[in-house]
Amino acid sequence: MQIHDRTSIVSEHLRDPGWEGDVDTEIVRAFAEREQHSLPANLLGWIISLWAATAMDNPAAFVLPLVLRLVAIGFTRIVSNRLRRKLAARTEIQSDLVWIVAAIGFAGFSWGLLLWPLAFAATFQPPALAIIAVTTVAVSLIGVMSAPLPRILAMFAAVFAATVLVGFSLAPHAPSLWALGSIMGALTGIVIFSLGSARQTRSASEMLVENRRLGDELASALAHAEFLSQRDPLTGLYNRRALGEKMQDASHPKGHLLAVDLDHFKKINDSFGHAIGDQVLARVADTIRELMRSIPGESHYAVRMGGEEFAVLLIRVNRSTAIATAEALRQRISWVADEIAADGIQVSASIGVAQFQSGTNLEECYVRADSALYKAKQEGRDRVIAEAA
Repeated sequence: MQIHDRTSIVSEHLRDPGWEGDVDTEIVRAFAEREQHSLPANLLGWIISLWAATAMDNPAAFVLPLVLRLVAIGFTRIVSNRLRRKLAARTEIQSDLVWIVAAIGFAGFSWGLLLWPLAFAATFQPPALAIIAVTTVAVSLIGVMSAPLPRILAMFAAVFAATVLVGFSLAPHAPSLWALGSIMGALTGIVIFSLGSARQTRSASEMLVENRRLGDELASALAHAEFLSQRDPLTGLYNRRALGEKMQDASHPKGHLLAVDLDHFKKINDSFGHAIGDQVLARVADTIRELMRSIPGESHYAVRMGGEEFAVLLIRVNRSTAIATAEALRQRISWVADEIAADGIQVSASIGVAQFQSGTNLEECYVRADSALYKAKQEGRDRVIAEAA
C-alpha cells in the first residue's frame, strides 16, 4: 500500500500542464512506428485479394478497388513518413495529423470498396472468402493500431461502414441481411475491442513519459550534485575541493595565482548581519567573474576558498598583467560597498600575487601567494603585494 501511494505521489508530481501533450505525442509516435512496419502486411493482403479477384466470375469489377488500395497504401506511407520526420525533429505535427486522418479515412474507403464486387455478384463464390478474410484482418489491425487516437479510428470506421452500406444498397440483387449484419457486427466488435486495447497503449505511453521525466529529473539531480561538489553554493565560484583537484593536475600551463582576502570581514558580519555579509561575498564573486571576462585568454579559474578568502588562477598571463589585474580587482572590490544597501559599510581586499610555471606544484604556489597576501595585511591592508620576481 505504501509503495502504491508513493508511486501515485511521484506520478502526480511529474504530471505538469504539458503531461497530456507529451503522452499524446508518444501515442502518435507509436502509431507512426506501427504503420511503418505494416507495409509487408498491406502488400500481402493486396496480393491475396488480387489472386482471389482473378478467380472470381467478375474480375474486372475488382480493378478499381485494387488500384485504389495501392493508392491508399502509398498515400498512407507518404504522410506517415512525413509524420515520423516531424516527430524526430520535435516540430509541430497538428497539420500532419490531419493528413493522417485523411489517409486512414481513404484506407477505410478502399477496403469497403473492395467488398462491392461481392455484393454485386449474382451468387456467392468460394474465392470471396479470401477477400472477406483479408478485409476482416486488415480492418482489425487498423482498428487496433488507430484506437489510441479516437479521431482516426472514428474516421476509418465511419468511412468503411458508409462505403459498405452504399455498396450493398446499390447492388442489383437484394443482399443477404445476415451478410450485411455480419459485416456491421464484426466492425462493431472490432471497434469495441480496439478501444479496450487502446487503454493499454495509453497506459504504456504514460509510463514511457513518466520514466523519461524521472530520468530527466535524475540526470538533473546528478548534474546538480556534481555542480555542488565543485562549486560554492553562495557565490557559484569553484570551491576549495575543485582547486585541490586542479592542484593535482600536473599538465597546467604557466600563469599567476592571486590570493584574495576581504579586509575586516568579521566586522561586516558583526555590524550589519550575516545576510549583508553574504551579499558582499556574492557581489565580490560577481566582480571577480566580470573582471576575468575582460582578461585576454581563457581557462582562468576563480575559487572561493572559504569564508572571505578567494583565489584566482590567471592562465598564460605575464607578471605585469597579473599585477595590473590584481590592482583592478582591488579597486572594483572597493566599489562593492556602493552596491550594498547598508549605510556606512566599507569593503576592501588585500591581494597576494605569485607566479607558477607549467607543471609546477600549484599548492606550493598558493602558499607563496598567501605569504604575499599576509605581507599586504601587515602593511595596512587594501593593497596588492606580489612576490619578488
